[in-house]
Amino acid sequence: MDEHLTTTVDAGYYRRVLVRGLRVVLVCVALGVALGLVVFTVLPRTYTSTASLLVTSTGVSGTSSVGEWTVDDEVNLDTEAQLVTSAEVVDRALTSLGDQADASTVADQVSVQVPSNTTVLSITYSAETPELAQAGAEAFAQAYLDSRRSVAQEDVDQRISTLQDQLESARTEQATLQRQADRAGGAEAASLQAEVQAAAAAASDLAQSVSSLRSILITPGRVINQAEVPDGPTSPQALLVLGSTTALGLLVGLLLAAWREKARPRLVEGQDVERETGLSVVLDLPTHPATPSEALGHTDEVVTAREWRRFLSGLDTDRVLLVPGDDRADALACGTALAWQAARRGRPVRLVLEQLPEDGGLPVPAGATGSSLVWDMVDGAPVGVWSGTSGGGTVTVVGHDGDPATLLGTTDGDADSDTDSSTAADDTLVVLVAGAEGELTEAVGVADGAAALLVIAGGASAASVQTHLPTHLVADGRLRGALLHRLPARRVVPVVVGALAPDDAEDAPVPAGDAVTVLPIAALHGAGPDEAADDSRGADDLPMAEDVDADQDDEAPIDADEDTEDTEGADEQPEPAGRA
Repeated sequence: MDEHLTTTVDAGYYRRVLVRGLRVVLVCVALGVALGLVVFTVLPRTYTSTASLLVTSTGVSGTSSVGEWTVDDEVNLDTEAQLVTSAEVVDRALTSLGDQADASTVADQVSVQVPSNTTVLSITYSAETPELAQAGAEAFAQAYLDSRRSVAQEDVDQRISTLQDQLESARTEQATLQRQADRAGGAEAASLQAEVQAAAAAASDLAQSVSSLRSILITPGRVINQAEVPDGPTSPQALLVLGSTTALGLLVGLLLAAWREKARPRLVEGQDVERETGLSVVLDLPTHPATPSEALGHTDEVVTAREWRRFLSGLDTDRVLLVPGDDRADALACGTALAWQAARRGRPVRLVLEQLPEDGGLPVPAGATGSSLVWDMVDGAPVGVWSGTSGGGTVTVVGHDGDPATLLGTTDGDADSDTDSSTAADDTLVVLVAGAEGELTEAVGVADGAAALLVIAGGASAASVQTHLPTHLVADGRLRGALLHRLPARRVVPVVVGALAPDDAEDAPVPAGDAVTVLPIAALHGAGPDEAADDSRGADDLPMAEDVDADQDDEAPIDADEDTEDTEGADEQPEPAGRA
C-alpha cells in the first residue's frame, strides 16, 4: 500500500494555522479592507433613474406596435421590452437628449424590467450624473410611447388609404351601372338597377369603415411613475466592494498562513520540536531564563520552578553541554539559570563558557537577588565566583581555554585549595555553554559522559534549527534532547549583572544592578601596574573582595595580597580571549 495513504493526518495543523497565522490573516484582512476603500474611491459613480409605463392596446384592432398581427389583440410585453432599445426608439431618445448622450453607448445605458403579472414596463437609465439619469429615463419612456403611437397611426393611415381606393372603385362601378341601366329597358334595366343598388351599398359600407378608422383614438400607453433625480449613486456599492475585498484578504491570509505552517514551520511548543526535529523536549521554560522576578506572572513562576525541579531531579550526569539551536537561542542565559538552580540545591557548579562576555556580565535568572559575582585573575585567566544562594552552593565561572581539565572540572581555580581534584570532579556539576563558533561543541568529546541539549528559542524556524543541529553529537548519542525557552517579552529587559567596571573612565557607573556585587579588576583588561593603580583609586567606593560576607569568602577565598600581586604583574599576563 502507498505510504502516503497510511500517513496519519496531523489534526493540530489546522489549529496552528488559525492560531499562529492569526497575525498574517489579520494583516491580509486589513489590506483587503484598505484595497476595498481604494477601489470604492477610484471607481466612477453611476446614477440610475427609472420611469414606469402602463402599456395598453393602441386601439387599433388586430395590430401590434410594429403593425404585425397578434393573437386576440393582447399586448406581448416581452416584445415591447425589446422594442425599447430598437433603433427607432434610440434615435428618438438621442434627438431628445442632444449632446448629453453618446450614440455608441446610449443603448447599453438602458435596461427594461417587466414586473410579474403586470402590463408595466420599468425603463431604467444609467448615467454619470443624477440629472442626466433622470433625463435619459424620461427621454426613452417618451420615445417608446411616441414610436408606438407612430406605428399605430401608420397602420390606421394605411388601412384608410386602402379603403379609400376601394370606395372610389365602388363609386365608379356604381356610376357606370347607373348609366347602363338608364339606357336599357325592360328586364335588362331591372337587372342593372339591382346591380346599381348593390354597388351603392358596398360604397356606403366602405365609406362607413373609413369614417370609423378616422375616428379611432390611438392609446400607446402612459407614464404612471415619472423618473426622479436619484439621491445617491447606485454603484459602486460600498458593502459589496468592501465585502469582496475583505473576503479576498481573508482567503489570501488563510492560504499564506497554511503555506507558512507547511513550508516554514516554527517551533513554538514542545510538540513542534518533537514533530519537526525528532528531539524530545527535556526542559520547556514558559519565559526567558533571565526574565526579572517582577515581570513573571504567578503561573509562569510556578511552571518555571517545576520544570527546573523536574529536570535536575532526573539529571543522570554531572556534565551538561548546552548548544544554541538557532540564532536567537540564548544558551548563555539557559546555562546561567541551570547553574544557579543547581547551586541553590547546594551543589557546586562549574560554568564553562566558550567565550566570556566582554564586559564580564551574566544574565541572571529570577530569584538571584542578594547574590554576588566576584571576578579575579587566576593563573592568567579570569575566574568568576558567584555565591549567595539559599542552598549554599557556589558557581565558578570560567572560559574555555582548550584544556580538557576545564571541561572535566578537575581544577577549581584555587591553587591553595586542599580539596582532592577527583572528588571535586565527582561532586561538581559542569555546565558547558557553547557559542556561535562551535569550538566547545567540537571539544566536548573529551568530556566523558557529557549530555548535550539543543537550546531552542520559541518561534524559531525548523529549517534554522536543522542547520544548527550538531550532527556528530546526534551520531554518537550525546544529544539527549532540546531545551525550549521563550524570547523576552516586549518592554522586559533581561537582567545582566556582574559587568566589569570600564578601565578608561574612573567615574563611569558600574552596571551592577540590584542582585550582584562587582569587583572591578583592571588586570582583566590588560592594564599595566600604573593604570591598575589608577583604576584601584577610582574604585575606592566599590566593595572589594574582602568586603564580601564570610560565607562567600569560605566558598571562593580571595587573598588581598594575591590580588595585589596579580595586579602588579598584569603587564606580564596575556590578555584573556574575547577581551579588548
